[in-house]
Amino acid sequence: MNYAQKRPATFFSPQTIIRVVIASYFLASSVGLISGANAQALMTVFMPNDLGALSSGILTFALAACIITGVYLRTAVLLLALTLFWSGYISVLADGLAAHIDYFWRDLALVSALMLTNL
Repeated sequence: MNYAQKRPATFFSPQTIIRVVIASYFLASSVGLISGANAQALMTVFMPNDLGALSSGILTFALAACIITGVYLRTAVLLLALTLFWSGYISVLADGLAAHIDYFWRDLALVSALMLTNL
């Protein structure tokens, strides 16, 4: 008996569909299809810019893939939330509040929505 036969009511729930849509935004952002949320500001604190950008994309892609597939769902959501929050916070501190507050607010809203789908 596969997973869809065991739990047919929750397999395609609206909450799951919303979680997949939000996580697909993070996937597209991590591979560079769209400009969006990434953890580059956090990673470049510890490593050079090129390596920080690459590791940021890999981390965001891996966490978003875990969220879409449901593997370690809560852990992946919390790790993505922490990395994006601190990356946005570092950007706001480095460049001033007015420079990146809109991006920080967008990232915070997306991660909050993702956390709400994980209740």
